[in-house]
Amino acid sequence: MDKIFQDFQNEFNKEFELKQKIRTQIKQITQINRKIEHVLIDIHDEFGDFSNIFEKILNLIPKFKEQLEKVILLIPEDQYHKFDSGLKFEIINIIYALSLITFFKSGDLIPIQQIEEMILNKEKLGCKSELIIEKQDYLNGISKLSSQLSRYCVNCARNEKYEMIENICNFLGKINLGLELLKSKNEGLKKKHEFIKRDLKKIEKLIYDIEKTNQIKKILSNQKK
Repeated sequence: MDKIFQDFQNEFNKEFELKQKIRTQIKQITQINRKIEHVLIDIHDEFGDFSNIFEKILNLIPKFKEQLEKVILLIPEDQYHKFDSGLKFEIINIIYALSLITFFKSGDLIPIQQIEEMILNKEKLGCKSELIIEKQDYLNGISKLSSQLSRYCVNCARNEKYEMIENICNFLGKINLGLELLKSKNEGLKKKHEFIKRDLKKIEKLIYDIEKTNQIKKILSNQKK
């Protein structure tokens, strides 16, 4: 009987040591994501040319990719979901950052396959790479994108960048329609979809308020003539 419990203890010790190694390596990824988030803050103060901001972020992606690879290679092939809790948060953050860049560059939603190409070395990771970016993580990243774009619209309104607000509204409207088609029973996904719908309603109300304000200004201007 002692041997049974001793074997358990040995397994627990090995698992604890591995978790510590993984946590230490994930901290390297966290530091890179913090740098990316710090750079992205500048977007809320800029209106137009984001090329310098995007260049800084894209220069950090190879470092992210390198550190992510080190973490993944530490995790046993059949135990990814046992050790991925801390890693998922970092994956969602990078999905958000890359989706934000793609929107401002092209007005499109970045495909999950493109994200995989940018942050995963599939040749080296083999079948492990298929586990890293799950659809739920991707949609969580898009939900964070929605929240930040909603906030950006408020700044656009203050600076009279109305066309950008319209573009963001149309973009999130398409995402909302896409999520409506999924008809998912996943509670987590439903919750994220509700967040996106809430952001979309905020932007639609903002557009309504802007149009109403502009109409009032036009009326007042005509009265002065």
